[in-house]
Amino acid sequence: MTTTSWTDLAQLLSDRPEVATSTALAAEDQAGYFDRNRQPLLDRGIDRADGVTTAIALVDALAETGELAYLDETADAETVAAALGALAPVRESGVDLSSVAELDVRLEPALGAANLLLTEAGLYVLILEEDVDEYPLVVVPTARVSEILEAAGRAGAGIRVPVAPN
Repeated sequence: MTTTSWTDLAQLLSDRPEVATSTALAAEDQAGYFDRNRQPLLDRGIDRADGVTTAIALVDALAETGELAYLDETADAETVAAALGALAPVRESGVDLSSVAELDVRLEPALGAANLLLTEAGLYVLILEEDVDEYPLVVVPTARVSEILEAAGRAGAGIRVPVAPN
């Protein structure tokens, strides 16, 4: 893991420079990142600088810029469709996720169904693995998916493609 690989990953996930800046700070200086973001981190139960990971910083930066939907493992299809539909890339694409909302499935199959619709608009949902039962979700251009997964591998970040529905 290097600062450069995390910065590269952040730049692929977001065009907003503050995402890369925040991610780089956490990779280079945990204490500096903790001091700058003390209250939000305390609110999350992180009370020491050594509890900060670069993955947490990346997820938080994407959330602050409105580029991330945060769901837990119990989310149903209606919740998934609403959360993804609120993200700018999906809103701007005009993709209608109402057929996803009507499915009687939980999180991962709903994400897979959403991807079937989103790929037609050149978009794709990825899961940033931060916690076992929490699912930070980003919607990115399909053309960047391979590069994002490669950059995640170099950074040691957990990013994966949702399981497709049967």
